[in-house]
Amino acid sequence: MAGTAITHSRRFLVAVWVFIMLYPLSIYPQYLLSQNGFFIFDGELIHLIPRLIGLTILVLLGWRFWRLGSFFATLIVISLGLVLVGSLNARDPDGLTYSLIGPSRRMDGLYYQALLAGLAISVYWCLRQNLTRYRTLIWVVLLSAGCQATLIWLQRFGLDPIGPLVVGHTSTVLFGTLGHPGVAASFLLLAVVLAIPLVLDSATRPQRLVALALILFSAAALGFTQNRASAYAVALVLALGVFVRPSLYKLGLHTAVVICIFAPQMFLPNVRGHHRDYTDTYTLKTRLEIWRLSLEALRHIPGAPWIGGGPDALNLALLRNIPPEKYFQFLKLEESWPPNARIESTTTIREPGAKLRETTYKIQFAQYGESKDYELERTIILNKSHNLLLERLLSYGIFSSLIWLLLYLYPVWAGLRSSNPDQIAMSWTLLALSIYYLGWFPTVQVEPLHMLVVAAAWAFLHAEKPDPKVRLRA
Repeated sequence: MAGTAITHSRRFLVAVWVFIMLYPLSIYPQYLLSQNGFFIFDGELIHLIPRLIGLTILVLLGWRFWRLGSFFATLIVISLGLVLVGSLNARDPDGLTYSLIGPSRRMDGLYYQALLAGLAISVYWCLRQNLTRYRTLIWVVLLSAGCQATLIWLQRFGLDPIGPLVVGHTSTVLFGTLGHPGVAASFLLLAVVLAIPLVLDSATRPQRLVALALILFSAAALGFTQNRASAYAVALVLALGVFVRPSLYKLGLHTAVVICIFAPQMFLPNVRGHHRDYTDTYTLKTRLEIWRLSLEALRHIPGAPWIGGGPDALNLALLRNIPPEKYFQFLKLEESWPPNARIESTTTIREPGAKLRETTYKIQFAQYGESKDYELERTIILNKSHNLLLERLLSYGIFSSLIWLLLYLYPVWAGLRSSNPDQIAMSWTLLALSIYYLGWFPTVQVEPLHMLVVAAAWAFLHAEKPDPKVRLRA
């Protein structure tokens, strides 16, 4: 029976490796299809569907590992129960289907959350039986990140193979196939920090050199995205890694990674002109406005903070309860309105029979730059809080936030006391992701890959202690 279980777990791990390689590469060639007369759906919506299909298949393949029996699995199931309660509490005007699938262009509703829970539990139990295969998992993550890094390097030099398929021209922003620079950066962050033991502790010199090349290559691609949250998160945890366990070799490696993040994007050609200043406070100002609106929205959710208002809680509160002028304060920053922009009046426009989310606001300005009597029409679209804990609080309640905090940070505290280099690297990776999520939110494109690391970290914590003379290697 034990041999059969090991066989099943190894087969499932192969499926996980394939998933890691293919999941980030999903794209929807909207422009290419439109030129050939195909019916076109919303491209941003459709490119998530192949990912959800792939995630569904992987979770179904791991059905043998759907069980409780551990603190980690229990936390995941409780969290899923809170998602169900929050989804039912949403009272969504578009019905339960909207809560089941999630807001358009996100698709992170109850169905996705159930898949995420199934993935976490399956990978957790599988890795507990196969910790010696963990190194292979890191290699696959690093190779997959290398594919994204290659696309970002090409986009940096104006050789974008993705943009012409999706929008008909090369993109001015760098995101690989993940839809947004910030999303791509979070995947590269994961790979760069997680793979450091491959350089410090691999069996052979060629393995160390290949790992080093891929890490530095991916670090430079992370820098090209110019996502401040990811760049600062990596720099901080690598500095802490040297401070906590100092060594000259580690200092040299970590310094090289940080240099590759910040230096190439300043000195290499920037054909598409994608540029963001690392000292710019614009993003922080918009985040502060979003957090202010999120905290105000919390007051209007029935049962908050104990239960949430569903996956679109923030947007529904803005539409139902919060005066639109408060949203326009955020919009002023987001759209860079002129400093002298002064709103004279706001008119709500909703056609008979129109849905709540189709509400439009006509904004009449007394002054807008050099123009007078200027008009804009805007709809309210702000469905993410740009902070993981605040997002879970709004959507699924305070206990969901606390569970997610525990899932990410308990392995950091426990893993940093370990002498296992892989466990230490997972701890730093989860800390880096936690820093990143202070100013970002989970997405379908990469959150399952982050959850793999969470499950692996907990699997190491709960595995039987190996002989200290035996190294954990693939």
